[in-house]
Amino acid sequence: MKHPEKLVAALASLVMTVAIAAAGTVPVQAAIPVQATAYASVSMPGRVDITNVRVEHITAHAATVKFDWAIEGMDIDRIASVCFIVDVNRITEMTPIAYNPADFATYPYDLPCTGGSSDANNNANNNANTGEDDGIYDVQSRELSLPDADGSLYKAATYTGQQFYRYSDDWNRKSLGGTAVVTLDGLTENTAYGNTDNAGGHVASDPNPLWPLLNQFESLWNKGVRRSTKVDVRTLYAGVRVESARQEWSPRLSAAKVPDFTTLKSSGGSEPDIPEPSSARIPVYRVYNPGLPASAQHLYTTSTAEYADLITHHGWLGEGVQFYVPADGNTGKTNTGNATRPVHRLYNPYTGAHFFTADDREYKALRGSWRDEGVAWNVDDDGDAIVLRGYNAATGEHLYTIDQHEMDTMAANGWIQEMPAFKAYSRMS
Repeated sequence: MKHPEKLVAALASLVMTVAIAAAGTVPVQAAIPVQATAYASVSMPGRVDITNVRVEHITAHAATVKFDWAIEGMDIDRIASVCFIVDVNRITEMTPIAYNPADFATYPYDLPCTGGSSDANNNANNNANTGEDDGIYDVQSRELSLPDADGSLYKAATYTGQQFYRYSDDWNRKSLGGTAVVTLDGLTENTAYGNTDNAGGHVASDPNPLWPLLNQFESLWNKGVRRSTKVDVRTLYAGVRVESARQEWSPRLSAAKVPDFTTLKSSGGSEPDIPEPSSARIPVYRVYNPGLPASAQHLYTTSTAEYADLITHHGWLGEGVQFYVPADGNTGKTNTGNATRPVHRLYNPYTGAHFFTADDREYKALRGSWRDEGVAWNVDDDGDAIVLRGYNAATGEHLYTIDQHEMDTMAANGWIQEMPAFKAYSRMS
């Protein structure tokens, strides 16, 4: 489905600067300045529940994080905005320099859903046509600055790592719950992401990536380490940020841990990850291009060459395998002897939309005005998954998925769930 996500270099020159505030608390400064807002310094009424956090469609450089969310104890007219965030921090090296212990605290964990680069706007920070991202995803060296007893800052350490967050502001302004979908790009291949157990006792009450970083620094310092040292500090949080319509409370990110996962090993170069087809089934891939008209932002293909070319050379984002279909379908029968039928691919040159159908009457009705691009793949009735078809009347786009959570989220955002498209398989074999 459409992902109007935005990329932010969170904590990114993370000078992870900790500064003494006038009231004696210590804010964590993000790389992108946060405009001061005259909110009351009070907690948000009610609560945000985040459950069923899961990671899907893992490739060498991307993964999709999904989670269910619900706002409890609050009327919708008190809410100005809701956005969904996944915050990635992976520190691999640290050099302690100085330590002048002083008491400090942090403001509640919060990440702004402004600034950064917008997939929808296709700007220079994350150009959808070139794939450029201004190094936001890169592993970079940064400084850890801490407050002295008199409130002045000093460089406590340098460290190397990958730190960014992505957010989606695809809230429909009607619901107080649903399923959020945030796609993570820019991950490092064959690398573990998740949460390491070096946050001390803070994470349960204050899920803030600052705490694991500080605990690792203090541990090295107390051991007498003063040189560059390999470390493994990882945090990965999925969160919901609720902003007040009447400036009644201070914005804060309600967050939960994302399960650990490891990205796949790339086949080499900048080519996307493509699983080897089995003798019985082949994958159907989905790609997404936010720079195209809203009616034409998704495409499905079984062609590994087309999938790789669109991602590598044309700025599309790979969303991985969506389902599987019979590999020997073109022979007219599956290896179990069941008859197959074709799924036709049609193209609308006026809107750029692609449409897929296994319904012969629908195909014959459309091919006069749509361009017939032939048989996309074949299906049979042996499949263990129903491919659901959603339609966006505002844009004219159709989307196909076997994920009921995704379809429910689409429906909550105005999509129409049409008749099931056909049956497919949820696994390669």
